[in-house]
Amino acid sequence: MYNASNGYNISDAFFSIYDEKGWLWILGENRLSSEFIIGEKEVILQRFDGNNFSTLEIPTEFKQRITRGILFKNLKGGLYVKLWFGKDAKTQLFFLDTNTLEIKKVSAYDDLIKNRHTDSQYHINNSTHILVTHEDKLLSASLEGLNIKMIDSIAYDKSNKSLFIQTIHTFGNYTIAKLLSNEFFLLDKQGKFIKMLTKEDFIDKKGESFLPTHLSSNFTSKGEYYFYFDTKYNLIKYNKETQKFEELNKQTYDDGVVESISFCQEEDKIGFLRKTNADYKINIYKIANKSYQLEQQITTEFLPNITYRDINKDLAVLYQNQLELYFFEDSKIKTFLKDKSIRAINQLSEKKYIVSTDSEGFYEVDVEKGTEKEIQFSLNNNIQRIDFPRDITMQDSIFITNDVDNIYHIDKNYKIIAKNNTKQNAIEVIKLRDTIFIGGRHGGIFKYSIKGRTSTEIKNTQSISVKEFASNRNKIFATTSAGILKYENGNTTLSEYNNVKTEDLLAIKYSEYYGVLVTTKYGKIYQLNEESNTLNLFYEDQLETSIVGIVIDDDKKLWLNTYTGIVSFNPENKETKRYTKKEGVYELEGNRYSTFKDNKGNIFIGSYKGVSYFSPKELEENTLQLRPIFSSISSFNTQKNEWEKKEAPKELSELKELVLPASNQRFSASVSVLGIINPKDVKYRYRLVTDDEKYNWTRLYSGNEIVYSNLASGKYTLQIEALTLANQKIGETLQLTIVSNQIFYKTWWFVALLILGITLFFTYLMRQFKAKQILITQNKIAINESKTKEAMMIEIHHRIKNNLQVVSGLLSLQAFNSDNLELKAKLQDSQSRIDSIAGIHDILYKTDNQEEILVAQYFKEIIEYNKTVFPLKVDFELEIDPVSLMMDKAIPLALIFNELIINSYKHAFHQTQEPKIKISFKEEYKDYMFSYQDNGVFDETKDKKSSMGNKIIAMMISQLKGIKSNENSTHFNIKIKFPKK
Repeated sequence: MYNASNGYNISDAFFSIYDEKGWLWILGENRLSSEFIIGEKEVILQRFDGNNFSTLEIPTEFKQRITRGILFKNLKGGLYVKLWFGKDAKTQLFFLDTNTLEIKKVSAYDDLIKNRHTDSQYHINNSTHILVTHEDKLLSASLEGLNIKMIDSIAYDKSNKSLFIQTIHTFGNYTIAKLLSNEFFLLDKQGKFIKMLTKEDFIDKKGESFLPTHLSSNFTSKGEYYFYFDTKYNLIKYNKETQKFEELNKQTYDDGVVESISFCQEEDKIGFLRKTNADYKINIYKIANKSYQLEQQITTEFLPNITYRDINKDLAVLYQNQLELYFFEDSKIKTFLKDKSIRAINQLSEKKYIVSTDSEGFYEVDVEKGTEKEIQFSLNNNIQRIDFPRDITMQDSIFITNDVDNIYHIDKNYKIIAKNNTKQNAIEVIKLRDTIFIGGRHGGIFKYSIKGRTSTEIKNTQSISVKEFASNRNKIFATTSAGILKYENGNTTLSEYNNVKTEDLLAIKYSEYYGVLVTTKYGKIYQLNEESNTLNLFYEDQLETSIVGIVIDDDKKLWLNTYTGIVSFNPENKETKRYTKKEGVYELEGNRYSTFKDNKGNIFIGSYKGVSYFSPKELEENTLQLRPIFSSISSFNTQKNEWEKKEAPKELSELKELVLPASNQRFSASVSVLGIINPKDVKYRYRLVTDDEKYNWTRLYSGNEIVYSNLASGKYTLQIEALTLANQKIGETLQLTIVSNQIFYKTWWFVALLILGITLFFTYLMRQFKAKQILITQNKIAINESKTKEAMMIEIHHRIKNNLQVVSGLLSLQAFNSDNLELKAKLQDSQSRIDSIAGIHDILYKTDNQEEILVAQYFKEIIEYNKTVFPLKVDFELEIDPVSLMMDKAIPLALIFNELIINSYKHAFHQTQEPKIKISFKEEYKDYMFSYQDNGVFDETKDKKSSMGNKIIAMMISQLKGIKSNENSTHFNIKIKFPKK
């Protein structure tokens, strides 16, 4: 659930809709404006990307006295915003370009509705249309962007006084519209009127004509169109040939539907909102056999606003200041024979399969109908039970299977033609041409001739226990207790390998793409090189889980049956995806050697509790449609001198490089996943990459921003990845180049120039000083002595200012090169204090009076300096008497003032929406009174003597011989009184 704490600031949603990108737009009243006044609140638009909310304000000229509004799509891109104004409910239409976030008035709409009454929109044939009522006729037009094109009109059959459009329903290439005055109109897909419907167009089950008074809902099923009109009529079908609406005989009206409001009508799916005595029910029905079958039901206490992207997958429900997202699991993985241990699978027909279990018999599974039927085998007219089969092979019109002691030949009617005792306790079997190879439970490998129905033991295999067989139609391969076996033309070889323990071997699979593949208990797959007789690592599971089966699809991808779900692996790009219960896998622990691929490429994977069935292509379609994107990027704009946030999709998609100014090396970004997925099932990670270094991944929690501050100068690549809860990557890695410009005084050339300048400066000073000394000695005139003193004071202030700037630069350089965050912070604080003193000397240097300084002037200098340091916008209110202070008073006061501002910026405004600082400096009889107050959060219980800033403030107050007092307040409020002399 999302509310104000997540950034959702709409208290009452007028309307909500998803745009073409899948982002949710909500139009409604701003809960932050006139919170306790009804009907006069500001109306705003909010966009929700699945992770973050952003607000788009309606321009001032549009939003005055808005009483309600709706949103609807322009199917070729963008949204329309229709607003009602004032008591007379006049309407205006605006177009929102969701790509640029620009809102423009549709002026053509004003001309269209002039002297008209009501209008209503609908969508058909990938276009947006509008119907407009007039006293004499009904008008049809199409909308595209800011343009409206008139298409057609039709006259009423009589004078019409009730000119309200009651409902519009589309079906196939047609649209049916009903006015409140009970006129029905039929339009084609271009929006042209076919005719005004009369009672001759509606035929009841008796064959008589009628004119309905109500149109409740309609749905489409298997290409046919059905309607519910008045309650006294059954389900009505639209006859495409006669273009008439004909009542059916058997399908009656659903009483629950008549009391409901339809909010969606899709192919074989329909949704209704129904009010009960206690609450509201959102019901989503599947349409089967021309009737409604309830699939989903959601209950809300208040009247909700409902929207969706795909009614089969998701639903957004809004009421009051709450947004709830619902996601419906439409798993592409079907499970059959739940809770039964699966052993073998084979195909009987296009949609039917035979599946054997370990000890619960054989079943016939119809994947299209979803049915499971236990098979009864008969032998000599008696039921024959077959347990612990190992394989099911097809031979002409019969299939062959086994139990621990026998091999059975069975016809298509499940009648056992032959039962042959192999005299061996079989644990694994495989068919090669007309021979079945049998691995004995207690050792030994045997050959069973299908034609001769006799078995013989292969020499030198008495002590070998087979785990699984594989074949390339010429050779037999097997994982065994003695290594990997290869059998060809009567010759048997066994091999063990140094890099793989024999006891770890599990499944084996041959394919024409990859040759022989062997799996292990610890999640590794090795490829057998027959020429060198070596095993080479082919795949390594991230969870190191046992791999008990392999099947290869038509795209050469491996599908692995593991103890932790089903895994797909693409050897070409090394991409791995794991499917677990979240994706519909009923049982994660796979059963050994129970995989199968049918002639259409569909895959079966068995487990101890059922068999999973899926199409690899359909299963991977969901993840292919998802990709991470930027939903906002913020940085400091030096030209505008403000923090700038980019949220328009077009601007974000075109942004390939973000340049950070040297004065503010900070940026933030928010991301989301484009596509239908539950945000709670997605997590993010990000990192910076340079040519020399890759930083560690950092976890990003849902709803949070990526923030980098004081980024060292250089060129970086920001990498962002979206992951599932099982750590599977979603889409491609999101990348953005970040260029952090270097501060000029940290460059080598500036340092060299600074040293040269200081040297020349001191040389110049010495020469000037000597020249002035000679001049004083020679002239000894008071007026010249005064001028010399004044010139010296100017140079001294200039020198002090420049020297302080040198010290500030050195501190900044030291902070930049330090990895110690605490030391860096202290150096930056010291730099700020030195800059404050330098600022005073700079003011003195620029004025005629080098001994006194105007308080208002240097207060403003300090404020402007701190505005460039901190990005937060703060409102300053100054009340300062025109007072000048001597240097011994000005410098301590400047340091106090600077420390107070820094403290407010850093600690006061974390929870304040409109930060404000009020400063007062008053001249009294014998004293000066300085007061400072901010509206941030102030905790008077904290020990404030522990920080360096408070120590400096205390020292400076002492130097001023002043007295400090704190006012009792929830905000910070300090007053300092010090004597003039």
